[in-house]
Amino acid sequence: MRSKTGPEITVRIFATTAALLVITLLHCQRAYVDRYANLDPAPDFPPVRIAVISDLHFFHPDLGTTGAAFERYVLHNRKLLRESAEILETAIHLVIAAEPDFVLIPGDLTKDGEMINHQYVAGLLRRIEQHNIKVFVIPGNHDINNPEAHRYRGDTVEPVASVNPDVFAGIYRSFGYDDAVDRDSASLSYVAEPVPGLWIFGLDACRYEDRAQERSPVIGGRIKKSTMRWITRMLDRARHEHKAVIGVMHHAVLEHFDHQAEYFPDYVVKKWRSVSRFFLIVNLSKAPIFAARGMKVVFTGHFHAQDITVRRFSDDKFIYDIGTGSLVTFPCPWRMITITADQKMTVRSRYVESIPSYPHDFPEHAFRSLRSGIKNVFIQKTKMLPWLPGEARRSARDFTELLIAHYQGDEPAGKRYMRVRGGASCCLLGLTNEMIEGWEKDLDPPDNNITVDLRSGEFYSF
Repeated sequence: MRSKTGPEITVRIFATTAALLVITLLHCQRAYVDRYANLDPAPDFPPVRIAVISDLHFFHPDLGTTGAAFERYVLHNRKLLRESAEILETAIHLVIAAEPDFVLIPGDLTKDGEMINHQYVAGLLRRIEQHNIKVFVIPGNHDINNPEAHRYRGDTVEPVASVNPDVFAGIYRSFGYDDAVDRDSASLSYVAEPVPGLWIFGLDACRYEDRAQERSPVIGGRIKKSTMRWITRMLDRARHEHKAVIGVMHHAVLEHFDHQAEYFPDYVVKKWRSVSRFFLIVNLSKAPIFAARGMKVVFTGHFHAQDITVRRFSDDKFIYDIGTGSLVTFPCPWRMITITADQKMTVRSRYVESIPSYPHDFPEHAFRSLRSGIKNVFIQKTKMLPWLPGEARRSARDFTELLIAHYQGDEPAGKRYMRVRGGASCCLLGLTNEMIEGWEKDLDPPDNNITVDLRSGEFYSF
C-alpha cells in the first residue's frame, strides 16, 4: 500500500478542519436562532402619537440668500434653501397643532453644519417643547465637521463656523442628550424614554471623523463596532426591562428600491443586511441585532423620499424602515404616526402647503423648483457625454419625472419612466437598466398612508 505524501496529509488535515469549522458555525448559528426564537414576545407599545420631520436643511437668511454666488449654488440644488426658515416655522406650527407626544428628527437639521443655523434651529425647536411636546434629534451627514459651511456675499463664498460633535450635543442638549437613559461613548447615539414603556434609540451613523481627515463631505454612513455593541447591549436591556423600542437614524437600514445599495451606497448604512437581519451566518461574535431584538420600526431620512419598506425574517421578526422626505424638497412632507393599545401603527403623510411668501401656490412653487434643480444637476453632470440630438433633453426630462415620483411615494404600478438605450445613455450617471427598473418598482408597502399590525407585521393601506 502506498504511503501518503506530505501534501496529501496536509490536504486531508485542511479538509477535516474546514468541515469541523462549518459544523461548528452551523451549530452556533442554530444556537443563536434557538436563543432568540424562544424569547418572550417583544413588549407591547404604549399608546402614543409621534410626529416626524426630516432633513430640515435650515439656512439662516443672514448667511446670504441673494447675489451671484448664492444664485449659482441654488441653480443646481433640489432644496428650497431660500424659503427654509419660513418652511420650518410653518411646520412647527402644524406639528404643535397636531398634538403629538413627541417629535423625531432624523438628521440634516442644517444646510451644512453652520453654527448659526444649528443655534437657530434649536431655538425654533424650543417652541415645540414649550407645548409639552418632547423633541429628539440625531445628526445627519450635513450637520457636523462640514467644510462646506459657507456664507454667500455678492459674488463671493466665505467659510463660517461649523460645529463638532461635542458642540452639536451641547446645542441640542434638551432634545435627547441631557435626558438620555444611556449614551454611547463612541458616537452621538443615545436612548431616551419619551413615554413610560417606550425607548427611542437615536442612532448616529455619520462619518464626521472621516470628513475631518478628508476635508470633504462624507455622505455615506456606518455604525461603528463599538456602537453596535452598545446598541446590542441596550436592546437586550430594553427587553429585560420590558420596554418597546423604536429607532431613528439618518441613513436607511433597508434598501428602498432594488439595487439601491449597489448604485446609491451612500444612502443605505454600510453592511445594512447585518444591521437589520435576524441572524448572521458569519462573524458570529455579533449576536442578532435589530429585528431579532424587537426593533420593529426605524424612522430614517437622507434620500428626501416618502418611502416605506419592510423586511421579514419569520412570523414575528420584521423591520419597517419608514423614510420621510425632506421638509425643503417637494412635496415638503412630514408624518404623523399613531400607535394604539391594540398594537396598530397608523402612518399618515402630511405636507407644508403654504408659507407667508407663497400663501396660495406654494406646492406649485416647490414642484417647479425641484423640477428645475434636478434637470440642471442632470445636465451639468452629463454635459461631457456625446449625446445624440435631443437625447440629453429627453433623458433629463425622464430622469426628473422618475425622481419626483419617488420623492412623492406610491409610484404608479407598472409605469416606466426611462430606459438606458445605448450611446451616451449607457454612461448615464453610472446607471443601468437594472438600476432604473429597480427604482421604478415601488417595493411594498404603500408609502404614504398605511396601518401596520406591530405584532404580526402585516399592513394595509387606506
